[in-house]
Amino acid sequence: MNRNTYTTEGTSYAGWGTYVVQASLDDEQLQEYGPSFEQLSVEVTPETPSRLHVKILPTEQERWEVPENIVSRTDLNAFVSGEPLKYKVQEPSNDKPYALRVIRAADGQAIFDTTGTRIVFKDQYIELTTKIPADASLYGLGEVTLPSGFALPRDGINITLWARDLSCAIEGANLYGAHPFYLQVNADGTSHGVLLLNSNGMDVTLNQDSLTYRAIGGLLDFYFFMGPTPEQVIRQYQEVIGTPNLPPYWSLGLHQSKWG
Repeated sequence: MNRNTYTTEGTSYAGWGTYVVQASLDDEQLQEYGPSFEQLSVEVTPETPSRLHVKILPTEQERWEVPENIVSRTDLNAFVSGEPLKYKVQEPSNDKPYALRVIRAADGQAIFDTTGTRIVFKDQYIELTTKIPADASLYGLGEVTLPSGFALPRDGINITLWARDLSCAIEGANLYGAHPFYLQVNADGTSHGVLLLNSNGMDVTLNQDSLTYRAIGGLLDFYFFMGPTPEQVIRQYQEVIGTPNLPPYWSLGLHQSKWG
C-alpha cells in the first residue's frame, strides 16, 4: 500500500519563493479506478509568513476547482512583508520518490509529511496520506455527529464530506456542511491548520499515526496555516475563506426545521 507512485523529475523557480516541481508516474496502482495521470505539477507558493499554498494537479490538464467567486484567491506574497517565514518546504531530489514535507521553521517539526506513502491521482480517484503524531489532537472535518465530542477519534474512522439534509441525531453520518479543514494541536501546545480546497465528495480516514484523503475529483489544493495558537490558526484560515455573515437582528431566534 505504501509504495511511492510518482518520481521527481525537476524543479523550476519563478522567484519570490515560488517554484514548481514536476513528477512522473512510476508505479501504477488501483487500476480498477482507471489510469493515473502520467505527469503531476506541484506548485509551491508562500502567500504570507504564516500561510503556505501548495497545489498538486495533472500537468497541462484542466480540473474542476472551487470557483473564485466563492473562495477568492489572493496575489499576496510572503516575501513582500519582509518577515521571516514560519515554515519551510523540503525540496525533493531528482529521480527520488516525490513527497510533500512542510516543516515548522521554529523547531523543525514536520506539520505535513507524505514521505513513504503513496499519491494516487486519477480522473475520479485521488488519494494522499500524511503522517500525524499519535499524541496530537485533531478537530474539524465537519459536518458530522461523533460520540467523541469535538476531538476527532483516531481509530480508523472514515469521515465522509458530502453535504446532505439529515438529522444530526444520527451518529457518524455526514450532515449539512462539508469543511475539509482540520486543526491540529500538538502535545507541546503548538497548533497548525490544513485546508484542502476541494468541493468534490471525499472520505478522510483517521488513524493513530496518519490521515488519508480519498476524493472523487478535483485536485489537491492545500493551504497550511502556521498558528502557532489555535486562535491564530482560525484567524489565518478565515483570511482565505472569509468570516461568517452577521445575521440581521430581527432574525435572531427564528428557526424553522422539519426536524423540529
